[in-house]
Amino acid sequence: MTSLNLRCITTIVFCVAVFCMGTATLIAQESAREETLQWDNILLPYPHIYDYIGGYAALSRNSHTGELIITTNGITCCTTTGGDGYSPALGAKYIHRLNRSFFFSPRITLEGRGAAMKGNEISRSTLGTDNKPETVVYQNTLDVSITTLGSDLMMGVWLLRKQNVYLAGGLSLSAVMAASNSISESILAPSGITYARSGGTTQEVGSQPLSTRFLSVGLRAGAGILIPLKGAWYLNPEILYHVPVSGWSPDFSAWKSSMLQLQCGVMYRMERD
Repeated sequence: MTSLNLRCITTIVFCVAVFCMGTATLIAQESAREETLQWDNILLPYPHIYDYIGGYAALSRNSHTGELIITTNGITCCTTTGGDGYSPALGAKYIHRLNRSFFFSPRITLEGRGAAMKGNEISRSTLGTDNKPETVVYQNTLDVSITTLGSDLMMGVWLLRKQNVYLAGGLSLSAVMAASNSISESILAPSGITYARSGGTTQEVGSQPLSTRFLSVGLRAGAGILIPLKGAWYLNPEILYHVPVSGWSPDFSAWKSSMLQLQCGVMYRMERD
């Protein structure tokens, strides 16, 4: 592990610790304040505290960075340094209100974390029109497919209690359920040259399983709102951003991915005593 990565991890851990300590202090202060308030249960009934449970569907934009090298039979066939991709996600969440201001929200989610990662451009000499030598520029594209089963442990604060607007953040653990890649090769220049097998400027090279860590660690933070629908049902749009702490592969520690996720969920309100 490089000193830069060590400093980054140390900074993240410190920030998380400060956030947790600050949240715990505010929760204690809020709880103490509520206990000192004198409520008249007839003229001013004590406000109810609700929990919420439900599910959501989401669309994620995955941004991969860092070097990844794919080899076949000891031969390097693709080297890439990043790319982007979109993938769906499904999950379930529970919002447990600690008091009127703070809540704890565990989540379980099944996510796609893949992307299309562009390789380096390669120039090769070949025979073109009338068997004349030409320099052809190729580029490989590595389509990475990663499916994870994750658990998020988040703390949140209600910014606007009456409007049910909140901020949340916490730790994200993702177990890799499946990982594979497929490689395609494209002719970028000159125009007019095609592959004999595919008849176009792109052809599939092959696919294979991808070696990754079993567990990926990250931090997530975002904002959301609970919009009343009917009765105890609420619409729950939420936006989250994922920051990676650990890389995807033990062999390529710099290969990581961040994620911007848009969720749309339906939550059921449960009244607590």
